[in-house]
Amino acid sequence: MTQKTIEQLLADLHHDLAKKLTDKLDSNEVTAAELNVIRQFLKDNHITDTPRQGSSFGDLAAKAAEYDEDEFDNYTPTH
Repeated sequence: MTQKTIEQLLADLHHDLAKKLTDKLDSNEVTAAELNVIRQFLKDNHITDTPRQGSSFGDLAAKAAEYDEDEFDNYTPTH
């Protein structure tokens, strides 16, 4: 067996982490903390998207635009 270079090991680690995060997201049992890890992983790897009508990201952007910022400023948790 040949010894892997550092670059190969890091590439494998990066691939494995991406796979684990994808699997977790697909499970629909993802916590807020895990979503934050996924968000940061995408940000760190310069993964971006443009909201397009009819896409899930476009739907999210449209839904977020419906909220008034003042509602968040005056938000009081119920528990």
